[in-house]
Amino acid sequence: MAPEPPPFSEVVIGGAEDAQPPLPLASDGVLRWLWHSRFGDMLIEVIGNEVFVNGQRVARAQER
Repeated sequence: MAPEPPPFSEVVIGGAEDAQPPLPLASDGVLRWLWHSRFGDMLIEVIGNEVFVNGQRVARAQER
């Protein structure tokens, strides 16, 4: 019997079996995602052309 593959490092929060339906994270002009990984929870926001992770702006590669 083949061994089971290792678990994914990311876990999707929520699912069909939840009693409460998922709440929309997007608001006017802002896209949001919650990301849960082995490194901890992260809030990713996209506002216009800017990206923020946990409230901190993420610099693009050409800006560095």
